[in-house]
Order: sequence, then structure tokens, then C-alpha cells
Amino acid sequence: MAAAAPPAQGGERFSTIGIARPRQYEAWREAVSATHNAWDLPFSRDPAFDGRIRRQALGRAEILACACDPCRGRRGRAEIARTDRAGYGLLYVLEGRERIAQNGQEAELSPGRFLLWDTTRPIDFQVPGRLRKLTLLLPQAGLDALLPNARDLTGRAVDARTGTAGLLAAHLRFLAQPGNALPEGQQEAVLQASLELLATALEPVVAGAGDDHRRRLLARVTGHILRNLADPELSPERVAAAVGISGRQLHRLFAGSGWTPDRWIWHQRLLRCRDALTASEGTPVSQIAYRWGFSDAAHFSRAFRRAFGCTPRDFRAGHRPRSA
Repeated sequence: MAAAAPPAQGGERFSTIGIARPRQYEAWREAVSATHNAWDLPFSRDPAFDGRIRRQALGRAEILACACDPCRGRRGRAEIARTDRAGYGLLYVLEGRERIAQNGQEAELSPGRFLLWDTTRPIDFQVPGRLRKLTLLLPQAGLDALLPNARDLTGRAVDARTGTAGLLAAHLRFLAQPGNALPEGQQEAVLQASLELLATALEPVVAGAGDDHRRRLLARVTGHILRNLADPELSPERVAAAVGISGRQLHRLFAGSGWTPDRWIWHQRLLRCRDALTASEGTPVSQIAYRWGFSDAAHFSRAFRRAFGCTPRDFRAGHRPRSA
């Protein structure tokens, strides 16, 4: 992380205070990409910038507390290709406002509101004034296992001042406090509880996104797909038969989401392969492809490049630990 201070109680900290004024905004641009996944923040005429980030681990996830001056940025294809793994960001505003555009949705978050964003899709943000927020960066597979259609819910603002969403917000605020860092052995259990709370808090958004019967049926379909991604014989026809619906019904379920059933299966396999390329450095690329249902290594390599802008080998090389 650019110009980061040594790790302190409650996690790793970054601040532009103490950085020379002509270098402050540039240091902020680097710090955002180092902590919140890769972002493109345009250059600013004023190099002075007050920005602070505190980062602490929560098992496979991270909690980021951020305070900053006005800024804006986006994640496009190039930035997405530089991201290690598929994930979600749960963004919760404490003070100020932030505008987010993703998945065909535009939302302005004010204090007490949160939304879910997807690291694998283009996204734009704009901070018009001084902002203070929390972000929970979590692995996509963890939430998908509890809420299979979570990707359809990104970009939608949720009121976190009452109900289960309010409980989730209080939980997140507590975990983000510097003195409340958890012992490493407890982090995964608390993360799992956090994911379950998040899935419950998003239920009203699920209900608002479509008819209840369709929602439940889509959850069954996507759940079956995610449980069987490694099966090379998995196909829309087999999925429809397993769930007990016709192929035509299956395609109607995905209509309007921007996906067809076969493309959604394909994309989920590519996401798992991308995660495995960084998590299993010694495993051959072809073995990872076969593990996740691809039967032809050359075909997999071409599909990976179309999806992420580089070959699997180049992606792995670009995400090796610096010591390597």
C-alpha cells in the first residue's frame, strides 16, 4: 500500500497526512487500488488530498474504514482483469454521500444506507463531498452459497437504519472499531455469521427484484449450478431436468438478467478458475481448467482471455507474490 504506516492495533493504516502536498492525491490513488481492488481514479488539478484508510482482516474477508475528500473513479475491463478473485463489496456510508452506478442501477448512498457491488462487473463511483464509510470485501463464493442470485442485487441501495439491515450495520460498525480486531482463530466463524446476516438483510431486495415464485425457483436453479460446477457434463438441459422444469422455463428465468443459462454456467466456471490461479500457484493451468468443468485447455485459455483480457498464465504471473 502506498506510503502506508506500519501495522498498528486494529489493522494496517494509510493516511495522506505526512505525505508531501504535491504527492498526496497520487498516493491516495495508489492506496485505493491497493486496498479496494484496482480502480482508475482520474488525475486531479489539486494534488493536496486528505484521505485515510484502516484495513483489518476478517478471515477470507477484509473490513476497510475509509475517510476522504471528494473524488471519483471507475473499474473497467483493465481494472477487473487485475483483480485476484471474484468478490463483493458491501459499502456502508457513515457520513457524507457516495453515488454508485453498476448493473444498470444508479444509487446515491447517504448515512445509514448500504449497497452490494460486484468486483467482476464495471462500476463507477463519485464522492461529491467529505465522506466516511465502511466496506466489507468478501469472497463471492461465500455469499453465493447462501444467496445464489446475489449478483442480481448489486447496485441497489438498502436502508440500514431498522430491521435486520440495521442489525447488520451495527455489527459491521462494531467489527470495524480498532479495538475490536478478532483473534485469527475466530475470524472465519464470525465471517460466516456476517454472511448469513447479510443474506437475510438482502431478502427485501430479493423480494423487490421480482415475483416470489420466480425468485425461489431461480435460487434453486443457481444453487444447483453452483453445487455442480465441477461436473463437465453440466448443461442447461441437465439443470432443467434436475430442478424439474422445462428448458424453455429455464431460459425464461434468466431473461432480463443479461445472461443465458449456459453463459452463466460458463462465467461461474471462469470465476472459480481465476480464483484458483492465485490460490494454487503450483497447480498446472490445465488441471485447474479440468477441475472446473472445462474439457479443452486451449478452449479454456481463449475463453479466459475474452473474459478477463489476458491469458491464464499471464494472469497468474501478474498476481504472484512479490517475493517470487
